Amino acid sequence: MTHPHDLRKARISGWTDQTYSGDALMKEIQDERTRELFAEGFRFSDMKRWSIGFSRSVAEDAPVANYVATQGNDLTKDASDHMWVWPIPKDEIDANPQIKGQQNEGY
Repeated sequence: MTHPHDLRKARISGWTDQTYSGDALMKEIQDERTRELFAEGFRFSDMKRWSIGFSRSVAEDAPVANYVATQGNDLTKDASDHMWVWPIPKDEIDANPQIKGQQNEGY
């Protein structure tokens, strides 16, 4: 079985093994998941699990000179924002008397 360190040594010029612990270890795990699972659909779940908010702005990458930030392309969500948890569909609430009148916070 190939060890991840062997792969890095083979692919990254000048790579040297490192040992991580505490916050540095967690950061390395998060970074590695981001690299290895890019575009695989795990980022949203990871961000929720690790209570990481995000901020995105298209202004820096806008392909046109007439970009206007107020058109809804900029978005910032703190990790505590209620929108990280989706609403319970109304049909589900109506169909289940045990959850009638309940809804996730903010909806």
